Amino acid sequence: MSCQANGNPPPRLSRATTLRTIAGHAALALICTGCVSTRDSTIRQPPAPRAPSSVEPGATTSAPAPVPVVGRVVDRIHVGGQPQGELWADGSIWVADFGGDSVDRIDPRAGRLVASIRVGDAPLAMSGEANAIWVANYRGDSVSKIDPSTNRVQATAPVGLAPSGVSITGSWIWVANQLEGSAVALDRQTGRVAKRVDLGDVSPGYAVAGGGAVWITNFGGTSVTRVDPRSGRVLGTTTLGTHPLGIAFGYGSAWITNLDGASVSRVDARSGHVLATVPVPGGELQGVAVGLGRVWVASVASDTIWEVDPARNEVVGSVPAGSGPREVIVLRGQLWVTDSGDGTVARIDVTP
Repeated sequence: MSCQANGNPPPRLSRATTLRTIAGHAALALICTGCVSTRDSTIRQPPAPRAPSSVEPGATTSAPAPVPVVGRVVDRIHVGGQPQGELWADGSIWVADFGGDSVDRIDPRAGRLVASIRVGDAPLAMSGEANAIWVANYRGDSVSKIDPSTNRVQATAPVGLAPSGVSITGSWIWVANQLEGSAVALDRQTGRVAKRVDLGDVSPGYAVAGGGAVWITNFGGTSVTRVDPRSGRVLGTTTLGTHPLGIAFGYGSAWITNLDGASVSRVDARSGHVLATVPVPGGELQGVAVGLGRVWVASVASDTIWEVDPARNEVVGSVPAGSGPREVIVLRGQLWVTDSGDGTVARIDVTP
């Protein structure tokens, strides 16, 4: 999934249109380019491309220097055919199988798949707590709640068109709906929609809570929006690179991947100001995680996890990760990476 673009954001997408695929040339999708909607027979098409820009805001013009390899794959666990979102919760790793309409549960100590749970249509993003895993079903226009004690879906609630991000904060489950440019808050106890926020000309990517706000990337443009989780008021919008997507928090900052911007934006978690734009090689930057004193960035196009030193704001290492790495988490001194190209989760030893 790659295009070079910058400039004015596209108009908000209608039900019958979409941006493009998060999976690029693989079959996965945050947004399914050229796929037929399961809700109607209209084919979703991407908007016209915008003019490219030579440099992202705040980025340097020089390419990163060659860096050492700092890790290796030590195990692969076969899951569904299209692993996408990834989560550590309730002692397990949870993987959203976008193509299989299921969530796979992995025991990280045993290194094996222990359950596969049928959810809604095209699960994409997840958020978890001790007694519940919340799953955004992109084509199902819904969120499913899984009970980890039984590995069964307790409830499924309609939320809006194409939910692409979900995050737990306080009493609310916040969900970003991509094809209607909105965010909704579900009551954590009842699972019902209690608030709805119009995000304007935003086509949301992921939603992650941090710094006292819910951060929602504008995958259709070049910005991130911060929403007050209690009132639903928009706190501010920050301009980033092209097609911002993944978000992780650490070192007082939000680290946001610019999927087609060849960079990661470092944003002050309280003020929303851009502190640095870190050039990252490889292309199609999606997942990002903080841990082991580093920031780890998944590049789908280069089959690589890139290591960023937050003290220097630069790439200092690389990890060959498999085929089409999408999301990455740090757990017990290792990286766990969903590889969409071969339907596995890779366990990686690193030496940062």
